Amino acid sequence: MKKRIFSVFLVFTMLAGLFAVLPVSVAANPAPATWDGTTAAAFAGGDGTEGNPYQISNGAELALLQAKIADGEQAANYYNKFYVLVADIVLNTGDATTWGTTPPANSFTAIGTWSSAFGGNFNGDGHTISGIYIDADTDSHGLFGVIQGGAVIENFALVNSYISGGAGGNDGNVAAIVGQTNRASGAEITIRNIYVDAIIVGNGKGTGGIIGNLSNSQLNSSGTTTWTAGKITVDRVTFVGSVQGTTYVAGIIGDIRNVAVDVKNCLVKATIHGTEGSAYVAGFMTKTNTTIKVSGSTMYYIYPFSGGTQTATNCILAGGSVTAASGSNNCAYVSASRGSGDTIGENNGVTRKPECSYCYDIVGVTDCKNANNPDCEDIAVTLLYGFYAGAEAIDWATWGSTNWASKSLDIMRPAGVAENFDIIPFTIGELETGASVRLSDPTGLRFTATVDQDDLAMFASVTGYGIVIAPTSYVEAAGAFTMAALDNLAVAEGSKYLKIEAEKLVEDTAEHVVFSAVIGNIKAANYAVDFSAIVYVEADGAVYYSAYSATANSRSIRTVATAAFNDRSATQVNEYQYEVAENDYSPYTEAQRAVLASFMG
Repeated sequence: MKKRIFSVFLVFTMLAGLFAVLPVSVAANPAPATWDGTTAAAFAGGDGTEGNPYQISNGAELALLQAKIADGEQAANYYNKFYVLVADIVLNTGDATTWGTTPPANSFTAIGTWSSAFGGNFNGDGHTISGIYIDADTDSHGLFGVIQGGAVIENFALVNSYISGGAGGNDGNVAAIVGQTNRASGAEITIRNIYVDAIIVGNGKGTGGIIGNLSNSQLNSSGTTTWTAGKITVDRVTFVGSVQGTTYVAGIIGDIRNVAVDVKNCLVKATIHGTEGSAYVAGFMTKTNTTIKVSGSTMYYIYPFSGGTQTATNCILAGGSVTAASGSNNCAYVSASRGSGDTIGENNGVTRKPECSYCYDIVGVTDCKNANNPDCEDIAVTLLYGFYAGAEAIDWATWGSTNWASKSLDIMRPAGVAENFDIIPFTIGELETGASVRLSDPTGLRFTATVDQDDLAMFASVTGYGIVIAPTSYVEAAGAFTMAALDNLAVAEGSKYLKIEAEKLVEDTAEHVVFSAVIGNIKAANYAVDFSAIVYVEADGAVYYSAYSATANSRSIRTVATAAFNDRSATQVNEYQYEVAENDYSPYTEAQRAVLASFMG
């Protein structure tokens, strides 16, 4: 056991064990009936308001939603309403991998068309939709064919499905969730908390695992807005399966045309392939050009948001493959087709590249600068191991609505993917929760960390590692706990952080190394100031960091000293050997308690 003087932690970090978890009895849900191909006369309940959404309990009621949106006379009364799944839905049974040659019993028609797009809120409430089968020679297919600004689609799994559409070299706009967005509305669109296991085949341009095509914003020749496509947010989605299209093919979004996009917390484990020789293919997003250009003399395309970007953040390419027929236009993360620029004020000829940050792949393509692929070059890509630490594996085979809500903030991934994650759940070091008080000279706050030797062995060259300590307010102001972010922070005086390299190790074994760092001689005026710590590793020409939590890894010396000073026992034992009063014992001597008291103010 470590000496108590070096391992003082806040009392509340030890309280979790005092609370018992009571067993809860949950009645088994009956297996849902397979859809018979019919359309229901009414929903299971609700009036379409936010407080009382239309309830969808089976395939016939899901088909009713499709029919209501498609009906030109009724669409206005249904396109922007609220809908909720109240049960799992099975549209077809059998194995979707065989449906390309042997179709199942029921064909589903996508919800929403270009002239009558869905703009409401569809909440799966943790349920599963399985067995979608679509095989059409027209475009815009998925669970939703076309959606427009204002739409929110969330909280469900779509599994065992086969979706094919498009014809020839024309636009296909095919995906599992949304075939296409309608550019007529500038309101934002959100797609989140969705898991997909499906086969997607696009016989045209714009094929994605989640979204096929995001339509562009457009100005006329005088600069007046004709169409403005709202920002698209795709958050916490997983795609597993296969995606094949002619060109502009990706695991998340196939074709993006001058629209602000924020894809984050995504996971793709799929076979992704473009059949054309000049296909653009990527793990997350393709054709992400934001080019300003003119068509003839009457039409301009322009990026709709000042300072807007197209980004993929915290995304993992977890396996499978990313290929094009020619082998030259495939990118691990995002790809940008090159467009032409024309005069439109100060933005003449601007082509904005997308960004991909904190992403990782185990496919074998380590960045976007593939040989012979100019459209992958110069895309800003940042790799960061460790952001994925702590995410839970979800066993989708036994998954149900009763146990998913608590996992809604995790990146969703099935157990089959988790088994292959030898590298991804990888943290560069682990910082002990809390902090300790150093009572000897120099007094101060001590943070302790552990780094596994296996983690260090992953790198070709490790040049150093240790702990960075900074005021928590600086970390918050910088927006990220990295030395680079803190370097860019403007402060009135003093250092922005301490970088303390691990030289004297507390432990050094074949399994791990343990080391600590102290911020000492803290001024009395700063006793109540919170300081944060994070583990860093400098390796292979980059800097990697451990997972950071302001709750777990940020403390003031006053808070820690107060917890230590009040740490008492009514019984005198080895750890509590110093008598303070009758039946009151402390781990610290009177002199040490005096030091602690001096920090308490």
